[in-house]
Amino acid sequence: MPAAFAEGGTSKNGVEYTVLKAGSPGGGQPKLGDLVAIRFKGSVKATGSVFDDILGSTEPYYTRLGSFNVLPAVEEILPLMHTGDKWQLTIPGKLGFGEKGRSASPGKPRIPANAELDFIIELVAVPGRDEEILESGGGDDA
Repeated sequence: MPAAFAEGGTSKNGVEYTVLKAGSPGGGQPKLGDLVAIRFKGSVKATGSVFDDILGSTEPYYTRLGSFNVLPAVEEILPLMHTGDKWQLTIPGKLGFGEKGRSASPGKPRIPANAELDFIIELVAVPGRDEEILESGGGDDA
C-alpha cells in the first residue's frame, strides 16, 4: 500500500477516507471486472439514519467491480483497497444517491437529494487475487 494511503486521504472525486484497519500485505487489490466480497454500513451524515448495515453479517455482499451495483463512491474506492482493509468514508452527495436521493422503504429511511453519507466498508475478499484464498476453507471444492 503506498504511503499516501497509510492513514487516509481524498479520492480524485472527493470521497474522504480513513483507514480503520489495514488488511494483510498479501491481500488482493481489485481491478475493473473483478468479483469482490464486501461488508458495509451506510448512514445519512446529517441525521445519522442508517440506510444499510451488513457489517456484522456472516455473509458478505458480492458484486463485480464496474457493474455499478453499488454507490459510485464505492466503485471509486474499492480499487484503492486490499483484502482485509476496513475504511471509513465520507461520501459527497453526487457519489452517493445523487440528485434523486432515495425514497423511504420498509426499514430504510428516505435519503434526501445530494445527501452526504457516512460509510464504513470492509473488503472481505477478492476471489482470484487473494494469496490466502485457498487456505480459507471456504468454497465448494472439497
